[in-house]
Amino acid sequence: MKQDIVKQIKELALKQYDQGGHWVVESYTDEEIAKEFSSVEEAQKAWEEKEEYEQEHQAAREFYNDGNFWADFYGVKTS
Repeated sequence: MKQDIVKQIKELALKQYDQGGHWVVESYTDEEIAKEFSSVEEAQKAWEEKEEYEQEHQAAREFYNDGNFWADFYGVKTS
């Protein structure tokens, strides 16, 4: 039964690779998937949350220019 869930999770993760499924495909072994997730829905929710977090993190890095935003804002020389 657990192997069926692992297979289903991996298949959906591959179909939704660009929507966050890559977090499962690239980061988890079959054993880790079986241990970590009890359903396909749980796995999908996990990778969607991870993808959302990473997109927000990337947007913040771009907005703040890797920390230089505030230095520029206050006119502080950083180099």
